[in-house]
Amino acid sequence: MARKKKATQQEVETASLLVPLFTSSDLLTHQPVVHQIVENSFNAQRVNHAYLLTGSDNTQLLQIALLISQSLVCEKPSPLACGVCDTCVRVSKNLYTDGVILNSYPASIKKDEILQMQSDLANTALEMAAKKFAIVHHIEHSSLEASNALLKFIEEPQSSSLTIVLTTTDENSVLPTIRSRTQMIRCLPSVNLIQREDFDNIKDVDDLSWFAYEACAPTKLAMQRLLEKESFPASIETFKKILDLFKMSQPFMVSGQKQVFNLKDPNARVIVMDTFTIMNRFFKEVAAQRKPFPIKISPSQGLNGLVLTQLSQQNLTNNANLTLCVDYWLIEMERILKEESV
Repeated sequence: MARKKKATQQEVETASLLVPLFTSSDLLTHQPVVHQIVENSFNAQRVNHAYLLTGSDNTQLLQIALLISQSLVCEKPSPLACGVCDTCVRVSKNLYTDGVILNSYPASIKKDEILQMQSDLANTALEMAAKKFAIVHHIEHSSLEASNALLKFIEEPQSSSLTIVLTTTDENSVLPTIRSRTQMIRCLPSVNLIQREDFDNIKDVDDLSWFAYEACAPTKLAMQRLLEKESFPASIETFKKILDLFKMSQPFMVSGQKQVFNLKDPNARVIVMDTFTIMNRFFKEVAAQRKPFPIKISPSQGLNGLVLTQLSQQNLTNNANLTLCVDYWLIEMERILKEESV
């Protein structure tokens, strides 16, 4: 089988996403211990040659495996992946030339698939990062022959530039020899840490407002702090106005300038930052084909909106001009919405 060539820009834009983009901040929020382990290894430049991520069915194992792989090759790591550069996006879409993602679940992974993966990674790295990765998701569904081939692959890595990331929801079914030759990282199940009824002053808010609160406050402590933030209601209203714009036929840029963002507010920068955080969650849901509200946006538009919003938020963090940043977001958002009919 021939080595895959570097994806074209058109392929990057049209490929289906494996999972919604999962950032370093997401990992810190949902898996703080895992975040510390992974961040420490990248800070010390001591990334293990093989990892085994374990957890329940409710754990974001594939997302974490992708984040580790993105962090190996990211164009602007700090120290984990930025999640928005061209390389990070291509990894999440399985379009990175020097990476292989094997996910046969619920079918059994066969020996031939492991051997093919080895063959695909045998040549010299072609990408600028000069690093390679292999992800094997749900290795508990491997045949015995495939497990033995995978063990040999781990024991005899083809180069020091290769990192192997395995995932399983049943570590006891994994060969003991594989467990002993990998750095095992146990991940906690994802849980909803807050409930609407826990907070008397917002338990009766509408669904859009609660969606916004959840996006910005995943824990009870964070929610208490958010409820003390006087500017946050303005972010909720801005979010609602953006959703209204998605339903309108007039130009997004013109409507956005006139109706959505009040940049004369003394807290405008904070309001915009929180609004982008809410939009990040909205676009992640859309990209994962879980539309939280009846808005006509496709998964690929959701992904592009997510990348755009994360980039805009990053620019604001780096003290970019607020007006220019918002105008750029509106212009690019209008372009994204026009890219395809939905």
